[in-house]
Amino acid sequence: MKSLFTLKHFLLFIEILFLTSLNEICTAQSSCTNADFEQNNFAGWSGTTGTCCPISSTNPGIVAGRHTIMTGPGTDPFTNGQLTVVAPGGQYSARLGNSSSGSEAEQLIYSFNVGSINEMFIYRYAVVFEDPNHTVGDQPRFEIRVYDQSGVSVPCGTYLVYSSAGIPGFKTENINGSVIRWKDWTTVGIDLSSYVGQTVTIEFSTSDCGLGAHFGYAYIDCYCSPLTISSDYCPGSNVANMVAPPGFEGYLWSTGDTSQSITVNNPQIGVSYTVTLISVSGCSVTLTNVLSPGSISPSFTFQNQCNYSAQFSNTSTATNNISLTNILWDFGDGTTSTLSAPTHLYSTPGVYNVKLTVGSQNSCDSSITLPVNIIGIPNSDFSFAPQCEGAPVQFTDNSTSQGSTITSWSWNFGDGLPGSIIQNPLHTYTAQNNFSVSLIVKDLNGCADTIAKTISVLPNPVALISAQDACANKIVLFKDSSFISAGNIKSWHWNFGDNSQTSTVQNPTHSYSSPGAHTVSLRVTGNNGCLDSITKLLNIFPAPNADFISTGVCVNNPINFTDKSSDVYSFITGWLWNFGDGSALSNIRNPNHSYNSEASYTVMFIASNNVGCIDSVEKQLTINPNPVANFSADDACLNKETKFTNLSSIASGNINSWYWNFGDRLSSHIYSPVHKYKGIGIYDVNLIVVSEQGCIDSTKGVVEVKEDYSFWIPNAFTPNADDLNDVFKPLVIGAVDYRMEIYDRWGIKIFVSNSELVGWDAKIDGGPAQADVYVYRILITDVCSETHTHVGHFSLLR
Repeated sequence: MKSLFTLKHFLLFIEILFLTSLNEICTAQSSCTNADFEQNNFAGWSGTTGTCCPISSTNPGIVAGRHTIMTGPGTDPFTNGQLTVVAPGGQYSARLGNSSSGSEAEQLIYSFNVGSINEMFIYRYAVVFEDPNHTVGDQPRFEIRVYDQSGVSVPCGTYLVYSSAGIPGFKTENINGSVIRWKDWTTVGIDLSSYVGQTVTIEFSTSDCGLGAHFGYAYIDCYCSPLTISSDYCPGSNVANMVAPPGFEGYLWSTGDTSQSITVNNPQIGVSYTVTLISVSGCSVTLTNVLSPGSISPSFTFQNQCNYSAQFSNTSTATNNISLTNILWDFGDGTTSTLSAPTHLYSTPGVYNVKLTVGSQNSCDSSITLPVNIIGIPNSDFSFAPQCEGAPVQFTDNSTSQGSTITSWSWNFGDGLPGSIIQNPLHTYTAQNNFSVSLIVKDLNGCADTIAKTISVLPNPVALISAQDACANKIVLFKDSSFISAGNIKSWHWNFGDNSQTSTVQNPTHSYSSPGAHTVSLRVTGNNGCLDSITKLLNIFPAPNADFISTGVCVNNPINFTDKSSDVYSFITGWLWNFGDGSALSNIRNPNHSYNSEASYTVMFIASNNVGCIDSVEKQLTINPNPVANFSADDACLNKETKFTNLSSIASGNINSWYWNFGDRLSSHIYSPVHKYKGIGIYDVNLIVVSEQGCIDSTKGVVEVKEDYSFWIPNAFTPNADDLNDVFKPLVIGAVDYRMEIYDRWGIKIFVSNSELVGWDAKIDGGPAQADVYVYRILITDVCSETHTHVGHFSLLR
């Protein structure tokens, strides 16, 4: 079988021996589930966060960015591309911490039960520190601690390191002015054989500097394995290889060798070999291996990937701790692989004879060939028509299968709601957005394909109505307040709820002829064709019936306005009057108002009820002129008729009534009456005149009634200065006009007086008249306008 491998193959295996052996041990021998993070998650691990320094990481939970799964071929940016972010031989590692600062601390914790197949815990770590050159207590750091199930530290399980120069195994870089201390991947093994049957806990902790400005973080990767010496001794071989567990600082074999592995020439069956393992903390453990040949049983499994590919897994076993280091796959299509668990992609479906050859370092080779049926995959596809939110979307399956039949469909509509297993489902989206819809189809072979498409669910407009409760027969303004998140609204349809015509105007007006509750509806349509509708209950209140009466139609006379409005559904609470003459408005229910000029006026009256509805009425009011009462009266004489002359007037129309009052309790309705007073005195005469429209005026006058006329005159007088009978004059009662003339015996006029109070003093031209007989002539008009003439003679005596 040795001829199977060429020298080229052998050198290749030697080159990858360490990497392959680590990967095989980690994946095949480890019973610590996901200690190596190969599940691409933190299953089995717990995490905390906190602060430093010292490290106090007590806040539970895995925090993105502070506990990070690393994968791929990338390198750490602070090591000039030298430190890989994934431990050699694996696909995933974990980064604990990050390059941010702020005195942050992080922790990852792993617990497992120690048994005979995992009594050795191996961790690999790499650290990257910024070195701010603080005191030791404030430097970035990395700590490892192991505890038994009672919480007691496991001897030789503690490792502490902080950022500093000169630490063995650390390298220094200058990155952007910062000093970086870093250590490449380092393997450390912990002997847990004394704790078989217990649950142990491993804590990995890292932190920034204590002053908050410099970072520190680490990469970790772990696995478990038996604490044994593996050997490679084939029957009939003259060479045997023995390998001690990895991760120790020193190795001392019973042969004197100090390497992890030794080669024994001309081995003898049954000879015992021992190795003492010395940990990085100085602890030691001795292992023994009795040399015996082993055998190899090749086997493999595969999982058809359906897309012309298969996942192969080496399940070969060996006895006596033979380490299977050599693997060669022949996939039956002219291609090979040396990986332990390769995935191979075929160009066409069909049955291929796959051969696996496994061997040890000493070429204890064995092989197995199995037929593998490679199948294709269905082609997932579907179509749909974009719809509006709230409307069902029809999804149509357009998937095809290569040589098989599609038997199941699994839809994910991307909105968090339950999916569907129907071939052509309907689904309703309740919100507008872009949703990623995926369809997984499977055929009879169990092969599946997935496709995802983005559906744009169109936004519905949001219909909104703005309108106020109103009164019957009044204009109601309807305002469209609708909106849409994308695009614009292009059409409106209004129904006013009263069996009237509908409207397509955006902001229509409408009046309701009858009161009551009306359901108004609005349907709006966006430019994307989506629509929404809304209804609003609008209360239409009845208006009152405004009416009034007025009394009086004359200028400057108060006119009483009386509200005669009615309202059968509510009650009237407001009144507003406009009298039409430019005067101030009035809100009194029954006001009085006077007009100062005759004219025709338009009176407007507005009545409002308790729900704010109004009604108005206008009436014409003609204001007529008042008559002007006036009269004159003749002189009044006792027991004689006194004539009253009516001088009243009116600007327009006629006076048709006159309520004379003569002041002596007597009255008359004659236009210009005569009246006879029975007693002398002063009388208040009142005249009231009324026009044909009922307008009134009145006036008052005073009438003095005098006595009847009386006249006495002496027949002689004696002007001798004795103050007795010195002047000649008559005594007159009732005279309103008076003239006395005196003549001598020759008929010459010697004296004239126009007042009954002035008499003749017996002088002629300033000198005394002689005693003689003289003649008088007296003319008197009395109060009744009658004229009296008195002629006679008298004697002047001296």
